[in-house]
Amino acid sequence: MLDISVIQEDNRSVILLDGRLDVRAAAEADRRFQEIAQNAEGVLVDFSNLTYISSAGLRTLQRLRLLLKDKGLPIVVRGVKPEILDILEMTGLAAMFEFE
Repeated sequence: MLDISVIQEDNRSVILLDGRLDVRAAAEADRRFQEIAQNAEGVLVDFSNLTYISSAGLRTLQRLRLLLKDKGLPIVVRGVKPEILDILEMTGLAAMFEFE
């Protein structure tokens, strides 16, 4: 299960992920990320409480990155646990993020 909440911080939307971003959560996360990206002036994704990410979750983050790239915005992340960072690095996806 994944809980997604959004707060505003320094003129950007901060997406707080809590739980597992897996195949069951990916569709809802994708829908929420699209809504957030439409109105965002900046986006930071907080991975502090993300416990697991599957390939479906990685695709969801890639789609968010493309939405933000079309607006000229980076995808910034913080709070990435070592095991999640390992997955991002092994898949080559770490390069698509700016780390805070």
